[in-house]
Amino acid sequence: ASPLVDLPRRPWLRWVWWAGFWVGIGLLTALQFYFAWKAEYGTDGEPLSFQSALVRRMPGWLVWGVFSIGIARLARRFPLGRRRGHSFWLHAAMSLGVAVVHAAIRIPIEFMPFALEGIQQENPGAEYFDVYWVAILWYLPPGIVMYWAILAVCSALHYRQRLSEKEVQAATLESQLSEARLNALKMQLQPHFLFNTLHSIGALARTGRGEEVVRVVTGLSDLLRRVLTAGGGQLVLLEEELDFVDRY
Repeated sequence: ASPLVDLPRRPWLRWVWWAGFWVGIGLLTALQFYFAWKAEYGTDGEPLSFQSALVRRMPGWLVWGVFSIGIARLARRFPLGRRRGHSFWLHAAMSLGVAVVHAAIRIPIEFMPFALEGIQQENPGAEYFDVYWVAILWYLPPGIVMYWAILAVCSALHYRQRLSEKEVQAATLESQLSEARLNALKMQLQPHFLFNTLHSIGALARTGRGEEVVRVVTGLSDLLRRVLTAGGGQLVLLEEELDFVDRY
């Protein structure tokens, strides 16, 4: 079960899970980058500290953590599904816009300070923004894929929450229906009629009128069975209703 769905009474814990998730991804990718760098360059190449690896990998994931809040709201406001073509095109446009903004924020922090000097050495005429716009195009496809991945997860969580709410509503309605049936049964039994009948049976038994006792008990049994086994339909045959009244 997802903690984002199953902890409605502690919303602060959702934010803890949310922040921990993106920070965890940032740490894992920083570790991956750090050890990959060590494996490729060893001690002969440019040294890389873990702090530097964090600077190169963590900011982008933290930005995605912030953007994912808005994506989650969009997933709820404009869900994907049948007959929702406008939602698809909205998300398509948003994925492109979010990917561009994410790259525009990420590149000056993660890419340009470490790559610009080397690129300018290979291409002396390269200016900052020449490299910047090329890098944006390079970062754009992964950003679009990331948007749709976040959207898919948020949509799944949203649909699961709606399903849970419907199950709770269904259970509540079932409880209310059972209570209504019980109340209807109590009204049908009419305690005064039932108690009067039992007293009459007692009076007949005390006077030794056994056959009448059997007849009244049988009639009462048939009447109660009729009440308890009634289907609860809105339409009743006139013949059945007359038979019920006759037994009453």
